[in-house]
Amino acid sequence: MKKLWILLIFVICFTFLPTNFALADASAPSFVITANSACAYVEADVTSQKIKAFSNKDKVALELEEGVPKEYGESFVFYHLSTPIESDGTQYFFVLAELVTQESDVVLSIPNYNAKTNSDAVVYFKQEDEFIESGITIKKNQEIFLYEGFNQKSKFSAIAFMHNGSVEYGYILTSTVSPNGINPLIITSVTIILALVGIALAWVFIKRRKVKLKAKN
Repeated sequence: MKKLWILLIFVICFTFLPTNFALADASAPSFVITANSACAYVEADVTSQKIKAFSNKDKVALELEEGVPKEYGESFVFYHLSTPIESDGTQYFFVLAELVTQESDVVLSIPNYNAKTNSDAVVYFKQEDEFIESGITIKKNQEIFLYEGFNQKSKFSAIAFMHNGSVEYGYILTSTVSPNGINPLIITSVTIILALVGIALAWVFIKRRKVKLKAKN
């Protein structure tokens, strides 16, 4: 009987223990750096003091507002680090928003390849407004996933690809991409040919018209 009472008390205490802290940790989003490297800034301004603080895929803790990162800055959008980076007594609180993504948004598996490379392609990482070469080169005809779509007029295309058994992501020159097996060089060639045919037809039309006018005169 005594053991039964002890067990009952234990069950009641366990049932009413606060669990909010565990739920909060489970639901809090985590964020990672998507560039090859990223700087931490003293202020939400690209002209403020900065240090190189993060590398690709580093996790960062951000100040959240209603579950999303709070934005700072005017010309550029910054996120505020919940824990500052300290160096020589200086605290660096801000990181450029475009270099950070929610970890769940990072491509972890490729559902369907929708393109391939038409030549060997160097992979780039985006750092601020610059594209920095990585040490990775994708071989010709390697299948890739264009997770931001394909824009032939854009210099770079965002891709996900397999490298050393894991999914990586970055940018390659659009000229090296063949979406759905179509080489952009073929599209360009067809466009040029159609333009030349149009010019030729226009020239023939003008020449014939001149001949008719002379005949009437």
